[in-house]
Parts: sequence; C-alpha cells; structure tokens
Amino acid sequence: MTILIKKELKSAKWKYVIFFALLIIMAITIIIQYPFVKNLLEQGILEGMPQWMVKGASQQTDFNVYLSSNWFDKNLLQLSVIFSILLGMSVIATEVEDHTIEFLLTRPFSRERIFFEKTGIQLATGLIIMILTTFVLGIISLFQGYEVDLIRLLIGIIPLFAKFFIIYSLALLVSLFFNDQVKAGISTGVILFLLWGINFIWDLAFVNIFSYAPVTPFYLHGIFPWSAILKLYLLAFVLYSLSLYKFKNKDF
Repeated sequence: MTILIKKELKSAKWKYVIFFALLIIMAITIIIQYPFVKNLLEQGILEGMPQWMVKGASQQTDFNVYLSSNWFDKNLLQLSVIFSILLGMSVIATEVEDHTIEFLLTRPFSRERIFFEKTGIQLATGLIIMILTTFVLGIISLFQGYEVDLIRLLIGIIPLFAKFFIIYSLALLVSLFFNDQVKAGISTGVILFLLWGINFIWDLAFVNIFSYAPVTPFYLHGIFPWSAILKLYLLAFVLYSLSLYKFKNKDF
C-alpha cells in the first residue's frame, strides 16, 4: 500500500465508518419494519388517499418489492449521493485548503499518480462499502426466513455505483474550480437539484441521472438495463477525465 493511499484512507476514515454504519443501521431497520409495514398495508391504511401518494406502495406487501424499493431506491441511493459529494468535494480541495498540495507536488509523484491513487482508493472503498452492506442486508433477510435473490441483490450495485461515480466526479470537478470543499459540495447539490427539477417540471428524464437504470425492475424481473448503465458509466468517465485534465493543468 503506497503512502498516498495510506494518507487518503487515514484522512477520510471517519467518512467511511459513518457511511458503513448508517447503511448497516438502515439495512437492519428495513427488515425489522417490514412486518409492521405489511400489517398496515393489509389493514387498508392507503384507502382514500390520493393515487399519486400511494402509487406502488400497495405492492410492498411483497417482501422483495419492499426490500428492493426501500434499499436501492431510497436508503442506499440517498446515502450514496450524500457521501459521494462529501468524498468528491474534499479529496483535492482539502489538500489545497491545508496547503499540503504544494508539498505533494514537490514529491517524486506525478500528478496522474496523485490523482488516481487519491480518487481511486475513495471510489474503491465506496464500492466495497456498498457491496458489503448489501450483502449483509441479503444475509439478514435470509436468516429471517425471507426468500431473497442474493445474486441479483449484489448485481443491483452496478447501476447504483455508476451514479455514485458520476456524482463523485462532478463534485471533484467542481472542487477544482472553487478550491473550497464547502462551495463545491453546495454547488454539486444545486446542480443535481436543478437537473432533477427540470425532469420533474418538464418531464425531461434524460437530464436526470436518477431516472436511468432503476434497480427494482431488474431485481424483480431480471431484465438488466445494459444500455442505460453504459450511458451512466460513460458520463462518469467523461466527468472523471475532465477532473484529471483540470488537475493536471491547474496552477496551485
């Protein structure tokens, strides 16, 4: 393990710990709450409520629908968005704010090596946490007697990580313009909100990454959205490459 990787793991360790812990708590909570949610739905709690409020909710008496929608479409997605921004906005900006970037650049490391090792370990750690917590979710579900497709559950990470990668790269790119992690994080959040709003108001789904490759239909029916996933990863690599270009040519 290189010095750069050790440094990055040490500096961001609490973000990883919190990300992992919150996801584990969410996974356990989802399973514990299922009997209560199922009981309420079977008692007709949705009767008389507007259709737009209950759309899809009635199907959550099925454990797999409930599990997938609450994990992939809510908890894992939401926390991944937050932590991808937190990691991406700080990986370079922190070095600039602490005035340690000049020291790194005087060491016998190329800019490419600094960039790939610092960002690569963050992306890899984020992916590992997503896989481990999803695996724990599946194992606990099986121990509780529920029928779960563990392989599909883990494959569902593929499109989720693509969105994590995109948002991480966007926050990283923005941070290289601002040199301030807080401004970069807020700006990234605003960009995502505006794109979501455009889709919501004018129904332009192609501008909203969250509308691509939903996991629940794949988990339930086994139809893998290859085309949408490829588009997501292509966008991620474009943003990541732009970040690398900006980092290589930036004066610190």
